[in-house]
Order: sequence, then structure tokens, then C-alpha cells
Amino acid sequence: AYIARENAFLRLAEELDTLAGNQKSADRIKSLLIFNPSASHREVYLSVPPQWRTAGRFIRANRFQNENLSADRVGEICGPVSIGAYGYQNIGLEKLKPVIKSGELSYTVDGKDESRISLNIDFSNVLLEGQPETTGCIRSKWYELIFDSESGHILSLKDRIRDREILSDETAGFFEFIRERPDSLIDGSRNSFFKRNLEKEKHDVSNWQKWQAVYERAHRVVFFSVEEYPHEIVHSTVYEAPGVRSLSRRITIRGNSALIGVEVNFIKEVDDKPEGLYFHIPLSLRKGWKAHFDTAAVPTELDAEQLPGSCRGWQCVDNYLSMHEEDFGAALFCPDAPMVMAGGFHFGPPLTQIPREVDPGMLAWPLNNYWDTNFGRIQPGFKRFKYEFLTHGRYNSAELARTADKVRNPVVSTPSSSESSAFKQLIHCDSEAVSILGVRSFQDDESIHITVINNSRNELDVSLNTMYEISKAWLSSASGYFGDSLNVSEGIVHMKLASRRITFIGILLPE
Repeated sequence: AYIARENAFLRLAEELDTLAGNQKSADRIKSLLIFNPSASHREVYLSVPPQWRTAGRFIRANRFQNENLSADRVGEICGPVSIGAYGYQNIGLEKLKPVIKSGELSYTVDGKDESRISLNIDFSNVLLEGQPETTGCIRSKWYELIFDSESGHILSLKDRIRDREILSDETAGFFEFIRERPDSLIDGSRNSFFKRNLEKEKHDVSNWQKWQAVYERAHRVVFFSVEEYPHEIVHSTVYEAPGVRSLSRRITIRGNSALIGVEVNFIKEVDDKPEGLYFHIPLSLRKGWKAHFDTAAVPTELDAEQLPGSCRGWQCVDNYLSMHEEDFGAALFCPDAPMVMAGGFHFGPPLTQIPREVDPGMLAWPLNNYWDTNFGRIQPGFKRFKYEFLTHGRYNSAELARTADKVRNPVVSTPSSSESSAFKQLIHCDSEAVSILGVRSFQDDESIHITVINNSRNELDVSLNTMYEISKAWLSSASGYFGDSLNVSEGIVHMKLASRRITFIGILLPE
């Protein structure tokens, strides 16, 4: 995986270098190439290192350092910059001005402005008895995050647009670490929950056992700080926690987005005993809530739309899990680790239906070593997982698919020796309910194959075009077979897309 990541990064860097029109002999960076690979118009902030504004040759390795293709590099924060869907543009460095602090973002302690506060504390427990003496508050257009100003423990997260408290329990926090393991006083082995018997498995007889789990939280806070930037504020905490070292959680409230960023880092200790690591969000939802997740790009309702016999207890999502009432809900986007649970801790014997009790838990499940396959029993070393959290009104699969597309496909930027240029769009579809899942070509074929999905519950008439006129189009397949021809008029493809179904399209462009 590490080798594949580096190879993919190198290929991307080469393609961006070509797209930017960089000259090998250039001695000055004149602009930034901004590329938006998502289906939505974006407004982003860019980081411009000071050395990019000075004359002098820059070796390619300095321009394309690992991790440096994202728009949030360390440097002077500039923007916001607008960029259309599926397109790119060179923007001159002289047009990139430093950000003026957003008036919608604020950080206060008991009502007083507390810019750049940083506290180093050492408590015996994250949870303090009684009410904290002082509370901190990070406020944006969308959210209000209230926390103990000394320990950082989160007491409340409020949706300001809908005037709704998101969390059900102030003692449970937000995205708190929890380690699950069998109770060693009863049976601490894997046999406590699953007694492997191959003879039974041949006849589909369950080997699951009812088991007693122990749930352990972080022991204490090692360091807490609030980092204030012109475009975002970061609530950062380092914990001491069982099974890991240097557990860090960073919660980012943004001035230009309703998405709350969450990044967790830790060093996993060497341990082959069974355990699962979770991050827990206690949601304030009424009894009878519903849940949806996307699998194979198709939005699916938990229980109601799952195949008979499929797993209910946990889900491996493509992009998101949404838990909601009729007019309010929350979604967790999982670009790095796809496993989640809805309602609470369900690892164990199969469930036929998930209980819909009041105030359910939403769980990210990034790591475990329970199974004898898929995961190693020992998984030591540094781990980093990124998530995005969002509240929403009535569940809308097309809207969440667009948001997932933004999370999955962040805007990338790279320095360019070319002058500013106009925006160019690579591909366009006239319906916001349609997601373009992929574009590829086959080695021995001049055609281009596009994978799309209609996220709505209705059949749609849509048109699709590229920056070049399309000369021919047809229905294709995952392996590239030719199917029925599609109508092409003035270089634009016109077609019908069935509801919630993946469609493969082949096109030919002029030589």
C-alpha cells in the first residue's frame, strides 16, 4: 500500500505538472494551478509558502513534496478561491491575497475573546466532577461548540441553523476514544465471542457466542489547545489511552463550510489480544430514528433495504453513514476507514434488526483484530484517520452524495511557471443528482469509459459533455464491452439514467 501510494502520487504530480504547463528551465513560480476533481463548485483556501513568491529556480522535489498536493499546506493562507466543477485554472500569485479573518468565526472563554489560547494540563481523568469553572466556545455560522476551557472536554455541540442540540450526553463528549475488549475475568480470548468450528461452518451453523465486553475510555488529558486561523479554528487534545500511545484528536470548525473535520492520530501498541478501537458520537435523536449508508455507491436504508441475511450490526460504507429523524439528522463521512456502527456497540452474534432506542450512538470503527482474516492480530505503529461530520435536515441521498464527493475529492493545487489562465472544465453533467464515479481508458482502446450513478429515486433524462465534442457514445460495462448506442447531438450525449443504479458509458472523442 505504501509503494502504491507513492507511485500514485508520482503519477498525479507528473500529470499536474503537465497540466500546469511547467517549463523545466523556468526560474520563477508565476501562478498556482487549482484543480477541482469533484462535481460541485468549490470555494477553498490555499497555502502559499513565502519562497514561492521569490525569484529563483525550484527543483521539482521541493514543489511536489509528499502530502503537499492538498490545499491546506503550511504557509500564508490565501483566498477564498472559487473553482468550478471538474475543472482547472491557473491563478496568478499576485491575485492570491492573505485571508482576512472571517467574522462568522469566533473563540471565546465565558463570553470573552480568547485568541491564541494554549493550555498544558495534567488531570487524572478527562471527566471532571461538577460544572467546570470556565467554558470555552467556538462559534461558526453553522455550529456552536462548548467545552471545558481547561481540559477541553466537549459539553455541547449545537446546530445553529436548526437551533438543535446534537449531542445527547455532555459526559460522553464528541468523537471520544473507546477501546472494546473481552472481559478477561470471564474469558479474554477470541473464543469468548466466536468458537471456530469448521464442521459447523460448512453447514452455515453459527459459531457466535454471547460475550461480555469491557469498554475503556481515555485515562487523562495530556495536552489541550485551541488553534486559531483566519479561516478555521481547531480544538486539539492529546490523551493517554489504553492500547495506544500519543492519542491526538483535532476537531476543525470552518468558516466557509458546514463540515466539521476530525483527525485522529495514535501509535498502536504491540498487542495480539482481541480488541476493537472506536470513536463515539452520542446523538440526540428520538426513538424510532432511521439510518442510511452508501454501499457500492448506492444509498441504502439500514434494515429496510438490506438483503436478507446481510450484516446489520456494522457497515462497511463507500462514503457515509447518516442517522436521522424525519427532519433532522447527522452524517459521518469516512474517506480513510469505512467501518461504522449505527445505534451502539453491536459486535457479536448477528442481529436481524437494529434497535431504534432514544439517543443512539454513532460509531467510527477504524481498527480491530477480532477476525482471523482481513486484519492482522498485531497492527503496531503510527495510524492516522480523517473523518468529516455534518448535520442536515430531511435525509436527501443526492445531497449527501455531493458532499461525499467533495470529501473524497479535495481540491488540489500545485505551483506553475505559467501565467494566469481562464477556467477550463473537463466534463459536465446537467443534473446535480448524478455523480461521476470514474473516468478511465483501456490500454488497447481509444475510447473513454465514464461511470455514473443517479442518486435520486426517479429516472432522469440527463446530458453529458466534455471539453471536446463527443463523436460517438454507447452503454458500456465494467469490463468495457460495447452495448446499445446513445444519442449524440452537437457533441453532447443525451440519455436516461435509472434510479440509484450505476451506469457505464463509453465515448469517442475526435482525433
